[in-house]
Amino acid sequence: MSDSPLIVENVSKTLGRTKIIDNMSFSVEPGKIYGFLGPNGSGKTTTIRMIVSLISLDEGDVKIGGFSIRTDREEALAQIGAIVENPDLYDYLSGRKNLIHFAKMTRDKVDASRIDEIVKMVELDHAIDKKVRTYSLGMKQRLGIALSMLHKPKVLILDEPTNGLDPKGIRELREYLKNLAQKENVAILVSSHLLSEVELMCDRAIVIKKGQVVNEVAINESDRGGEQEVTVVFELSEMERASDFLAQYGNVRIEDHRCIVESITVNQIPIIVAALVQENIEVYHVSSKKSLEDTYHLLTGKDVK
Repeated sequence: MSDSPLIVENVSKTLGRTKIIDNMSFSVEPGKIYGFLGPNGSGKTTTIRMIVSLISLDEGDVKIGGFSIRTDREEALAQIGAIVENPDLYDYLSGRKNLIHFAKMTRDKVDASRIDEIVKMVELDHAIDKKVRTYSLGMKQRLGIALSMLHKPKVLILDEPTNGLDPKGIRELREYLKNLAQKENVAILVSSHLLSEVELMCDRAIVIKKGQVVNEVAINESDRGGEQEVTVVFELSEMERASDFLAQYGNVRIEDHRCIVESITVNQIPIIVAALVQENIEVYHVSSKKSLEDTYHLLTGKDVK
């Protein structure tokens, strides 16, 4: 069996007279989070529905944990956890009773210690014995992820998991998913239209257009030439004053106590740092990367919606 927990291999799908997915292929690695990106109508949702066997493949194959969705469907689906729409929860039961109920439906035995373990990972300890109807949307999303992880899947698939969440909920979800990927060594595929969030959450991004993979982007590993425009993250003292000062160099926003400046060339960075120091603004940390949004636009010809 391949080391890749998920392989999409030359998959095609036609609906009516329209070819929605056209010979698509990609794979993922364990312990990494992948963004799944593309314009509206590019085939993201159709691909996810084929992976989790909600709709059939016309051509090609999907292998999960080494098992073919065509020839070993039951074994393949046992290797995957997914939230394709909103988590399917029983509001009148507690979070714990939801987990116990779903644990009984898994093929492999899930004991109380596994339930406690996954509850801690998504940090629902304080509310797990309360009725789900009292949960916030973010807590329900985390409980849904806990349900999907009960059986220790090799792959977790989430379709627009941040929909409806406030900034605090989005930030928390990001940290929980990073924690799960690391501790469970699970590959996570996240379909999202929030490129800024994918950039913060994911290790890599798979970009599709018209049912085909156009590129796979290593988010944290871009080559940087001196004249290449990048997004620069500054950790500084006096954030408001620093933000006003940095506005002369590019578009500035403050996020998580950091100044983020877009469209700066690599050659400008040391000049800007020197200017900040001259303004008596302390520079604690500087990092730069090519904007995922820039790459996405280049690959798809589409702006972010």
